[in-house]
Amino acid sequence: ANMPVAPVNLHLSSSAPNSSRSTSPAFSNATTHADSMSLLLIDDIPLAKIPSMSTWLKSLDDHKERGKDGIGFVQFSNIFEQEGFLRLSQLSGEFISWNELQEMLKVPRGTALLIMQHAKQDLWKLALEVIRDIPAL
Repeated sequence: ANMPVAPVNLHLSSSAPNSSRSTSPAFSNATTHADSMSLLLIDDIPLAKIPSMSTWLKSLDDHKERGKDGIGFVQFSNIFEQEGFLRLSQLSGEFISWNELQEMLKVPRGTALLIMQHAKQDLWKLALEVIRDIPAL
């Protein structure tokens, strides 16, 4: 499906005057206005719509593009479970940084960043679905 990929565009228009977009680098730990908005939206996603970590990790492996590097994301299911990460929403930047994720999973930086990127994109997709379901005033 050709879903809009909103998070990618978040950091592209940082030079525009009067822009409400984030001016921070994509992986900054600083919370900006745009990041605050995304966290609000993520908080509004009904729990029933948020996949479990094991389901989500398997979906990464099964995905044509995301699974093509052969990382085997599902191998991290047990660590996430042991550490109490049960739902995808817990991977929002509000709760854990990519550095902490790297340490927890004992993986290269790039793998931790990739997991965080995928999490952010998927949480945005879920948040956008919630917004689309809100009746217009």
